[in-house]
Amino acid sequence: MPDHILDISQDRCRIGIHGPLLVIRRENQPDFRLRMDEIAAICVSEPASTISFRALGSLSSAGVVVVVCDARHTPTGMLMPLANHHAQTPRFALQAKMSEPTRKRLWRQIVRAKVRHQARVLETTTGSDGGLNALIPKVLLGDKTNIEAQAAVAYWQRLMGSQFRRDQEGEGLNAMLNYGYAIVRATVCRAICACGLHPTLGLHHHHRENQFCLADDLMEPFRPLVDLVIWRMTTDGVASDLSPPTKRQLVEAVTGRHRVGGEERMFSDLINRTCRTLVQVILSEKRILSIPRLEFNATAP
Repeated sequence: MPDHILDISQDRCRIGIHGPLLVIRRENQPDFRLRMDEIAAICVSEPASTISFRALGSLSSAGVVVVVCDARHTPTGMLMPLANHHAQTPRFALQAKMSEPTRKRLWRQIVRAKVRHQARVLETTTGSDGGLNALIPKVLLGDKTNIEAQAAVAYWQRLMGSQFRRDQEGEGLNAMLNYGYAIVRATVCRAICACGLHPTLGLHHHHRENQFCLADDLMEPFRPLVDLVIWRMTTDGVASDLSPPTKRQLVEAVTGRHRVGGEERMFSDLINRTCRTLVQVILSEKRILSIPRLEFNATAP
């Protein structure tokens, strides 16, 4: 699966295509060229940059996700490919008919995996799980007692300090987290579409104005990976806000290789595997998702 994520945030540029190549042209600099089938997503936040309609069409056909950011580099929109799988139509139908008990069972698995990863992040960074491991078996079908929220309160206070408040419109740490999560969301969206599923039809998330409910469901266990990357960067004094160099480091750290079961795997491979097993659940070939148990290290990238 392609794993290049391009960040366009510093220099004004023109984005076009030449055959199978994406071409980025900037003043007084050589053209940047890359095959579109090697790109997973593009994040654009430089307000003076332009992209041709032809390029947008070709990127969509190649399965590339285009993320649009505002002047604060906060993701505000996403262009998704929706016609790149031969079994898309029947899978859409089966996905829409998924039973409520199955959705609740899968959401319980997702929440347990997320809390498990949060506990591991705390063990890695503070030496203690903050009581999160004890919450994992308490997650019920559909997480009807909202263990996810209970875990989040303890998690953020221990990881980022008692004064930290998670804010999707915030600056500093919050802006870094928002951008990191956008990278994960784009990667998950691409994998969902590549598997012939629709990103709107979620398991738990269901807001009528959210076009990516399923992506928001499946990305939950991977959020702690972003949290740890940002903890490293701020603790080491590498970054404190969402500057262009910080964004490049975030992209590289999140989308790179990660240890699972003693082996190093590309992030896109891990996401793709989880999405493929959701297809198997929808086709009644499996009962649960394959969610990797990430092995975190406080210092390694």
